[in-house]
Order: sequence, then structure tokens, then C-alpha cells
Amino acid sequence: MRLAHFTFMDCHLHIGKPDDVDQSILQLLVAALDSDGFVGGTEWGITVEESQPLVGMASFDTTFRRNRMARCVLAWSEAQAKQAWAVSCEEAAAVGQLRQGTVRRKLELPWLAVVLLPTMANAPRSAIKEAGAIEAHVARALLMRHGSVLS
Repeated sequence: MRLAHFTFMDCHLHIGKPDDVDQSILQLLVAALDSDGFVGGTEWGITVEESQPLVGMASFDTTFRRNRMARCVLAWSEAQAKQAWAVSCEEAAAVGQLRQGTVRRKLELPWLAVVLLPTMANAPRSAIKEAGAIEAHVARALLMRHGSVLS
């Protein structure tokens, strides 16, 4: 399954392919979603927004050493894509990353929109380099759990 991964800070769009998935990381993240949100054997954490039903979209934060790194919005249903984009634009605007003229491209579902948080600057360089892969793997773990898009 392909995953469109859009980052607001630089308006970069990456189309992830199934080969990009590290199954061992994916399994750690699935386990983290089932427990306290901490990714076993690492300093990464995941917090899924509990206030919204996970029907076609989900919001989550990634943390490293309890330091918030990114706010992410995942959409896998066309019915929820417009709302998911609106939520991600609000998050981007809150930290000054919503550029004039940024419009929702025709992102193929499923897609992930990422807002990098200012506190990411406090993280070690190695964690910053890993952040994109962690975001994408969390999205795939949520899709495994909540979407039939993998079939």
C-alpha cells in the first residue's frame, strides 16, 4: 500500500511504497498502540487523539524522550478527508507553517499530513532524522488496525 506523506513545514510530498516498511518497527508500533504509547526498546512515544472517533481519520503526536516532535493527521476515507485536511491546516497555522496558497492537493488516500513542532529543535539530530520514518510507520500501524485499505 502506498502512503502519501505531506509535511507542511517545507510542503514536501513523499509517496511511500510498501517496500519502505520495516516490519519489526511496525510490530513495535502496533504493540505501543495497544499499551501505554511507548515504543519498546526506544525513546519514541505515540499519543493518539482520543477525543475523535477513529472512523476514516486519526490525529496523533510523536514524541522523543517525552519531547513532542510532530502533530500528524491521517486520512483513509474520502468521507473524512476534507475534515482531516481542515484539522491539519489548523495545526499548521498554529505554529506558522500554513503557507499562503497551500491547498489540499489531490492526495491519494491514504494520506498523512505532518506539522513539525517547534520543540523538535530540542531533540538530538539522530531523532530528527528518524522522525519521518516513525510518522509513516505509526500511520501504517493505525491503518492496519482501523482500515481495510490494506486489503
